[in-house]
Amino acid sequence: MAIQTVEAWTVRLPLARPVEFGAMRFTERDYAIVRVTDESGAQGFGYGLGRGAPIVAAVDALRTAVIGADVGFSAALWETLYQSTITHGQRGVTLRALSLLDIAVWDLRAHLAGVPLYHLLGGFRASVAVSIGGGYFRERRSGEDVAAELARYGKQGFRHIKIPVGGWSPAAEEAWVAAARQSIGDEVELALDAHWTWSDIMSARRVLERLDKFDLSWVEDPLWPEATLACTELRRHIRTPIAIGDEQSGRWAYQTLLAGPAADIWRVDVATVGGFTEFRRVAALAATWGIPISTHMYPELHVHCAAAESAVMAIEYVEPASDIDLSYRFIDKPLVPRDGFAAVPSAPGLGFDLDWEMIEGMASHKVGP
Repeated sequence: MAIQTVEAWTVRLPLARPVEFGAMRFTERDYAIVRVTDESGAQGFGYGLGRGAPIVAAVDALRTAVIGADVGFSAALWETLYQSTITHGQRGVTLRALSLLDIAVWDLRAHLAGVPLYHLLGGFRASVAVSIGGGYFRERRSGEDVAAELARYGKQGFRHIKIPVGGWSPAAEEAWVAAARQSIGDEVELALDAHWTWSDIMSARRVLERLDKFDLSWVEDPLWPEATLACTELRRHIRTPIAIGDEQSGRWAYQTLLAGPAADIWRVDVATVGGFTEFRRVAALAATWGIPISTHMYPELHVHCAAAESAVMAIEYVEPASDIDLSYRFIDKPLVPRDGFAAVPSAPGLGFDLDWEMIEGMASHKVGP
């Protein structure tokens, strides 16, 4: 089947409270959403955070190469799109646009085959572990409130919890992590997300060397995304494993992490890395070297990656009440973990649909028919 139409929308959703990660501050979440339709009328879609970037415009620039492409040759389409963008880069906005198109094409392929997407990717397991993010808005909450939240996650069966760090003094960060560890106990794994807080190795060491004693599963993105050599050096000074990858695009970025080696755990985002096509390649590289993968957001998408790839240790999830990821507002069947695990959808394709009426009504930008 040939693809006949490509549509894309930018949808902006206001946050109930501003989200602050270090120097970054967000008052809304903007999502780029892509839908492809073949000559039979079958459809597939993909979506991801826009983060203020012109992703829909980039999708528009790639539409000509997508229309008329054979859905069955999705890998060939990926190569065509990638090679066509060499002159203006294979990272950032360009690869995010390619990622969403690739996700949509895979969803369409699975619909045409009448099977859940992970069947096409390669079935490995029917239930996947879930890592929950919590403790957000710590600057404006009491310690007792955060402790109660984290303890609740443990009682709900989550065996891995991630909290934010960064931006405070070393002593304050130590007290924060100590309180989090006390609230969840020693049997639940605790990870930290630094959101690229520290710009140099010494600043990171001043905090992280104090946190080694808390038996952390990892500290995520302690330095800027490009500072892979610096992360390699930082690994020599701290015992806590380092996780990197939210903003890494393409398999070659992970090859760079491997060469350092800059990270103990790879974070991979299907809406950033290059879609399901590239996710599979990164997962194969990780499996070859025995490196575990933790996914970034979008559990409804990543559940298929985890169900198909042995290297994926867990998918990331934040509960809707946290008001961090607002995609649940336009997903008709948001993923709901049970006892720290998520079942793989049994319906064809991604296993859910989007609220297209809401998307059309709230879109601030649209391309396509």
